[in-house]
Amino acid sequence: MHYMLRFLIFLLISLCLLLLNCSQGDSEQELRNTIDSVLTYQEKAKTNSADSTLTYLRIADQIILNNKNIPDSIVIEHMFLKGLYFYDAKQLDSATYYFHNTVNRVDLSNISPRAIDYFRKTLATDLETENSLPNGISTANKFIEGLLKTKDYDNLIYPYNFLDRAHRLIGDYKKALYYNEKALEAAELSGNKNVSAITTVSRSKLLYSLNKKAEAYQLLDGILENKSTYSNDACRQLFTNYGILNYYDADYKRAVINYKKALSYLKKETAHPEYYYFLVESFVNLSEAYMELEDYNSSEAYLDSASMYMNEDFRIDNLIFLGEQKLKLSYLTKKNIANILSEYDTLVKIQNEFYKQKINDELLALELEYENGRVLAAKNRANEKKNEQLRFAFIVVLLVAPLIIIIAYLLYRQRRYRFKNLSLQMQQRLLRSQMNPHFTFNTLYAIQNELKKDPESAKDYMLKFSRLLRLILENSTQNYVQLNKELDSLKQYMDLQLLRSPSKFNYHISLKNMVEDDLIFIPPMLIQPFVENSIEHGFSHIDYKGDIQIHLALEDPYILCRITDNGNGYHTSDEVNKPSISTSLISEFILKTTKTKIKFINKTEVTPKDSGIIVEFLIPYKPTEDD
Repeated sequence: MHYMLRFLIFLLISLCLLLLNCSQGDSEQELRNTIDSVLTYQEKAKTNSADSTLTYLRIADQIILNNKNIPDSIVIEHMFLKGLYFYDAKQLDSATYYFHNTVNRVDLSNISPRAIDYFRKTLATDLETENSLPNGISTANKFIEGLLKTKDYDNLIYPYNFLDRAHRLIGDYKKALYYNEKALEAAELSGNKNVSAITTVSRSKLLYSLNKKAEAYQLLDGILENKSTYSNDACRQLFTNYGILNYYDADYKRAVINYKKALSYLKKETAHPEYYYFLVESFVNLSEAYMELEDYNSSEAYLDSASMYMNEDFRIDNLIFLGEQKLKLSYLTKKNIANILSEYDTLVKIQNEFYKQKINDELLALELEYENGRVLAAKNRANEKKNEQLRFAFIVVLLVAPLIIIIAYLLYRQRRYRFKNLSLQMQQRLLRSQMNPHFTFNTLYAIQNELKKDPESAKDYMLKFSRLLRLILENSTQNYVQLNKELDSLKQYMDLQLLRSPSKFNYHISLKNMVEDDLIFIPPMLIQPFVENSIEHGFSHIDYKGDIQIHLALEDPYILCRITDNGNGYHTSDEVNKPSISTSLISEFILKTTKTKIKFINKTEVTPKDSGIIVEFLIPYKPTEDD
């Protein structure tokens, strides 16, 4: 009988393969439909609210996971959209993870305009995340490699500028100067005069940091001579840098003049995406210079203006700098102690937020160090007192330990072998019960009838049947399978049951505290036998439409499974309601693994007007399919 069943399965799979070969055109259409579905959910993720974005991305995730033929360009775009979601949610570590996964998949031999967006967003995020600078430097070099192949000098400016800024942040001004020069070369080759001027202005600060003040001013003077040919933004940066160098040289009056010139050019560019950030920067610069000139009224006025435009989108180091200037001004103007303390308290709160994690880490390290030191000292004292006893114990352990280890290993191996053998027997018996000949032949008969009425629909059902057989066989070889595979086989089973009687029942599967594609692995084939009981016995001889509700809830350390139907209910006197082989096997398995029994509850016991049965049991799960 066993060989006959295997032969039947072989024939069925061969038939499915034949039908698939005859419908290659349909498969191509299915792939196009699948791609359209992914693109639709990606578009919804872009245009809907942040709360819905992750939901749509997860749906697209599942489609991509189940279809390996989806083009790489769509998979890469999907990865990038996930990075954008986490970036907007201010979870920069997660954002950089997905952004770097995106650019790592890009083909460097032909970088598309969209791929350029990927690289630029990745590098911009790396500048906001100090820990990502090493990855950013590597990505910038990769970006440069691809752009050099196409001689895209216009976009080449960006990664060189990034490397300039990154090396400034880590204090390597010589390397920063080198990359600034490369950015300047790219700007000149692209013919972009404004970018060339801005890069030159940035170079002046580097030269000043390397104590080459004369060269720094000379560069700025050269740009100043031709300022009428440059954009308002280039002029703003020119005068801002003039003011900064003046401030460093203690020429505060000239610093104020240049800062105001920079502000006048900024106000001509109100549409600039970073307008308010630069506006606050200008106000704080002016306040700082006026403070040095002891014009405290002007300094306070500009600080108040900066506070008006500062918002939660600004980086925390900007908030700290503004707070420091306020505290400094309060002290210099000799305001009453309450005002000074208020400014100080505000600054401390901001700084505490910034350093909170760092402080916690340091405290934890100190606590561990202290605890380790205390334990070590106690052990040393104990060792001094019991030196002789430990020597004797060591000799005993040296002689006895190998024997104990060998015995323990043998017992463990024997117990593991027995458990594996028991699990294998259960899976084999469940497989035999699930591959019910009655269900198999009924389904084939229904498909045969469908072929006469609607061949296209019949092909779809045959594909479902083939998939169900494959899932059952695959799942039966594993002790634990991923939750989505088990639910997939369950859906395929119920859909095929509905082929025979389309109006017989409805079904719904709901999950709590988890989603279908989570890395959750459960023993296979535990739910289907109870669903089969509902369909075959619970819905027999009823004059209304059946309904099956399957609810799974993650409640550590198990998953609660509740199966509810509106059928005849459970009656111990009925011959048809006697426990089947499969449900009996499952009951034994659940009892051994969870130490709990399966509950069978007639709904009439809860609500007299309701009919049907509720089946509840706990399912063990693991975060991996390994034993």
